[in-house]
Amino acid sequence: MVVQLKTTNDTPLTTDNKQQSSSNNSTITLIISALYISAFAICGTLFRVLIGTLFGSYCEDPTQNAIKHLFDYSNKSSFTGICLTSAQSALFVDLPANMVGSLLMGMLQSGLVLGLANSNNVPIAWLPIGHRFQGMDAIHLAFRTGFCGSITTFSSWNTQMVTLLTSGTQGSAAQAIFGYIIGLELALASYTIGKHIAILGHRYLNPLHAREADIMVNNNSSTMTPEHAHHFVYHRDLPDFERHYLTNVFYKEEVEQLKEDIPMLMEELEKWKKSTQDHRNLSCNVRGDLSNIERCLLVEEDEPNDLMLNVAQQAGWDVDALRRYAHGKNSSKECNDSSISLDDKSCRSDFSSSSPIADADHAVFAAIVLLVTCGLLISSALLTEGHKYTSQNYQTFCISGLFAVPGALMRWRLSKLNGKLQGKYQWLPVGTFIANVTASLISISVTVVLDQFSNDLPYWGVISLVAVKTGLAGSLSTVSSFVAEIDQLLKSFPMHIWGYIYATGTIFLACILCVTIYAPVI
Repeated sequence: MVVQLKTTNDTPLTTDNKQQSSSNNSTITLIISALYISAFAICGTLFRVLIGTLFGSYCEDPTQNAIKHLFDYSNKSSFTGICLTSAQSALFVDLPANMVGSLLMGMLQSGLVLGLANSNNVPIAWLPIGHRFQGMDAIHLAFRTGFCGSITTFSSWNTQMVTLLTSGTQGSAAQAIFGYIIGLELALASYTIGKHIAILGHRYLNPLHAREADIMVNNNSSTMTPEHAHHFVYHRDLPDFERHYLTNVFYKEEVEQLKEDIPMLMEELEKWKKSTQDHRNLSCNVRGDLSNIERCLLVEEDEPNDLMLNVAQQAGWDVDALRRYAHGKNSSKECNDSSISLDDKSCRSDFSSSSPIADADHAVFAAIVLLVTCGLLISSALLTEGHKYTSQNYQTFCISGLFAVPGALMRWRLSKLNGKLQGKYQWLPVGTFIANVTASLISISVTVVLDQFSNDLPYWGVISLVAVKTGLAGSLSTVSSFVAEIDQLLKSFPMHIWGYIYATGTIFLACILCVTIYAPVI
């Protein structure tokens, strides 16, 4: 829905008012994003704790892990856990969570990141291009930054490896080094698999785009006709339907079906196509004018200028046919009755509309979601009853979710620094780097305090410190974004080895700094 902004006397807004309105909309969008990221970060953190409990931490000693009895509703509970991971081995407790979060991060990448040359503007590649979820930009950000970023944790991974490295037991150093290696490799592999799932989903749900992509990949084969070559250079911004039809991506049977479903519109589009057939190859010196006319009428919904029309008249192009098609596409009864979607943009949600009314509604909804979530966590923490350890573990679980909010928000804002360095280090995702190293220092510092003074701390002091370690540091750091950035940097290999420098540098620095803090006090 498009809302025209006017003043109270129904006159158009002045330039200053428009700038003020744009500024207000940006502020509301920022608030919406922060609210959704907060809510999704809580869910991601709690999910991480649950996965860790299921795969290993339940089997740990209760004095070493505050969530052992999370599922222990009674002394007769039959829950035993899977016990595949351990804080005392290379298969660290948060390894499954890091793998799951990295997999989801790969699945949620855009067409641009996945290298879908013909669909690089698709926000979520594995969904149909016309799906309304494609327009929900704030939710995309919340899923990637809030949920995936909080499911995965660099700080807890690093803390477990540092404590293992400095334990002094036989083989512990080798276990720690191996833990760093498999932690990075499995997260990268999970992210890659997630990207492949997204690509396969995109091809399955968008067969015409998959067919078009295959033509582009096979650009050295006989399938790359002059029309296709011209299209790839000049027609990237045309609507999907017209682009596919004018460049012969449709099969013959599909074209015949279209002519039966929408005969009047297809007749006009076919007239235009036939009249321009001889000018759709790379050797034609008016191909640029052809593209500009199609862009004006089909994309900008504007009239071509006189120079374009003169070229069209000399070339014998039936501009009137294209004009009739463009005007009739949105109003024709046969178009509305047809099952064929002529414009995927019409299916996009107005979720990301610049309308202040729509934005305000989404801000209120996001605030309600966050308040309800926080309210449930607080009430659960305060009203929990039962065994001492069980009660403490439930409360720690809930408070950790609350502490995830500032951690995720700080990481989100720090991500704005990525690529901001000047000179030869501009490639460095400095924001994520700072977030991961800082969170690692917080996590190891809390570990030192708990190891040395846990018996002297008050009941809620222990709960709060564990929540800071699990929620704040766990959500401030991330593995999903970390491996996504490594994957992007590795695309410049072998010209640059930025990906390897970033990965090893982050791990090495975090490890050394945390060992410096932890080793003297163990």
